[in-house]
Amino acid sequence: MSKRFSIALIGLALALGMVSSAAAMVFSDGVTTINILPNSGCSTNMTDGSTNLQDVKGSPFGSPYTDGTTTIEVGLGYLTGSGEGVYVPPGVELVDTGRIRNTKIVRVGEDLKVTWGYDALGPTAVRVAISSAPGQQYDTTTFGVMSGVIPAGTTEETFVNAAHDGNNHYIRILPEPLVNPDMFNDENNSITVGKVEVNCPKGLYVFASLPFQEDNYSLKALIGDQLGDSAKYLWWNGEAYEGGTYSGGDWNADNIMRIGEGFLLMATADEKDVALTGRFGTIDPSAARQLLGKKYNLIGFPYPKVALLEDMGVIPEDSSKLLRWIVFVDATHKQYYDGGTYNGSTSSWTVAAGVVDINKLELAEPRYYQPQTGTIWTIAFP
Repeated sequence: MSKRFSIALIGLALALGMVSSAAAMVFSDGVTTINILPNSGCSTNMTDGSTNLQDVKGSPFGSPYTDGTTTIEVGLGYLTGSGEGVYVPPGVELVDTGRIRNTKIVRVGEDLKVTWGYDALGPTAVRVAISSAPGQQYDTTTFGVMSGVIPAGTTEETFVNAAHDGNNHYIRILPEPLVNPDMFNDENNSITVGKVEVNCPKGLYVFASLPFQEDNYSLKALIGDQLGDSAKYLWWNGEAYEGGTYSGGDWNADNIMRIGEGFLLMATADEKDVALTGRFGTIDPSAARQLLGKKYNLIGFPYPKVALLEDMGVIPEDSSKLLRWIVFVDATHKQYYDGGTYNGSTSSWTVAAGVVDINKLELAEPRYYQPQTGTIWTIAFP
């Protein structure tokens, strides 16, 4: 069946020259037809020789369509169609509206570095609010006393030896003085950053997921050298595992994770702790991803808080299945699954004796979820 899409664009420039925005353009490979419609208020980017659809801020939308010469990136909000069109997830954009903006966190060796910027009012002094504890999930009531005043013009703070210190950290950069007396009000800063630590025993696969609302996150960039020589990671493509191995200071393969997606880690030389870093706040548009019917989808909650599957926006149907990976209990009980099946008539999960909380997703721990029919999961955040 032929697939047809319509995409709005102010104008499209090809590598061979500019094309007027006065008329629609059509791309087709005989199966998929893409119509570019003029005057939508978007912009174009030709710097790499490709053609990209962008929002008004210059951020690309979604996954690319390409014929090997011209690349077209599209976003769900600009995509309409009928028939058997491929689902294109929207790019995830954190709403950044506070006095302090562009807060980010990166791991630099054993340290965590937090950087930030300012809105149109210009530089301001800041304070750092932080919540830290082993295994801690995000909770605004656990934040400690703010730091001393950091003078205007300073735009970064390094937390020495905090990457693998055994604690989870949640950090919020706040203007001094506060714009709103509630330090968690978006008028001060609409983004919080954090680090969650995942323990990886030697020689055992650990199922993990990024508990932050980042999209298009490279596994290679996220994990880096943290697992040591001969380490492995795997991702699930819906049919089989694919993966990479760390050797010679680099990974031999990489994968771009989708929001809410799980992956597997293994440290082979020594036990390691892996720092997963990211940002969270309000998302616009709502984050969504496709869940394949009658196939196992490895999903996690992209927010640093324990949540029931149903509270994450997943609506199970009768005979849907959940699998949980058990890494290690004792020498006899390690590397196995337990699971449950959803009973639509009782709205509950049927599990084996001794299995509890199968639909309760722990922090940074994904589940295999198999729905009976394919669906789009619109992820619900607190």
